[in-house]
Amino acid sequence: MPPEPEPGISPAHRAAIAGLARLYGWELSGEPEPVAQSVSNANYRVKTSAGARFVRCYQPSRSRERIEREHAVTRWAGERGIPVAPPIADGSGRTVVGIGGELWAVFPWVEGRSLLRGTMTAREASLLGAMNGRLHRVLADWPVGDLQRNSELSWDTEKSIADLSRVDDLIRYYPAQAEEQLRVQGWIRDQLALLEGGAARPAAEFQETPVQPCHGDPHERNLMVDATGEPVAVVDWERFCLNPPAFEVLRTLTFARLLEGPLITAFLAGYRGENTLEAETIAPCVEFWWQSQLHNTWAYRDRFIKGNRAVEQFFAEGAAALRQFADEKYRAGLAERLRREAS
Repeated sequence: MPPEPEPGISPAHRAAIAGLARLYGWELSGEPEPVAQSVSNANYRVKTSAGARFVRCYQPSRSRERIEREHAVTRWAGERGIPVAPPIADGSGRTVVGIGGELWAVFPWVEGRSLLRGTMTAREASLLGAMNGRLHRVLADWPVGDLQRNSELSWDTEKSIADLSRVDDLIRYYPAQAEEQLRVQGWIRDQLALLEGGAARPAAEFQETPVQPCHGDPHERNLMVDATGEPVAVVDWERFCLNPPAFEVLRTLTFARLLEGPLITAFLAGYRGENTLEAETIAPCVEFWWQSQLHNTWAYRDRFIKGNRAVEQFFAEGAAALRQFADEKYRAGLAERLRREAS
């Protein structure tokens, strides 16, 4: 496995942030602070003479064109009533800056907090559901053009099996206690058993499911609220894509851990107050989402091949969701609930 990254800010990123400050005409005040729980991008809170800023260095897979589209839709959504924190342009009108072979952007620092899965109240679940519905209603009017489909809508079963098999081989070098290592290996092998045991279906079976422009990642951490619990910004638009709305609802419910009890009721009531799902798409999207999860190897690859420890937080929850959705009766019941409460 690759070596673990050093904690804190690297000299290259410190120099890049100093360069951004000069470009924007700001004085820095103190050391840039890495933002906790950043997963794929390097994010910093930077104090400047113009106020606090959220500074992002994008992961290498993000192209300038894709980032510029992310920034454009953020502004567009804000003009239509979605609370956002749009990027700040430099003196030349640019919002994407290349420094040292990496792409950077600067945003206002949003004073508030993200919702936190595992601790959400019914009111917060309702807020998140309402914002998901509002996003779907507003973004349906975005001109599609060459907007790409969500990458989670396609997969190759043999590649997923090969990826997990490779990770299963690499994990012997994982620097963890034996008990933890065995637990992670167990999750990987459970997923392999499902993939190899006949549960997998080809992505082509789902490609006729209707899609529309969607945020792509509207889970609890990407909704910022103020001290009174009111929404102040929907953030992290970099996964903006074409998605089936019901698929995205299921994704949010799963990631935010809202699939049970009064929380799913509150979420769906909030959603239905802003938008409705097309009833005929719900059952196919439950199967679509289940198959997407079954084939998803991203977290294991990122940890054991790329060395990204931030994704470890998703292992246990991902394995639990896989076990839950593997139950055909559970999927049928969930589809009926969404049809009854959100369509």
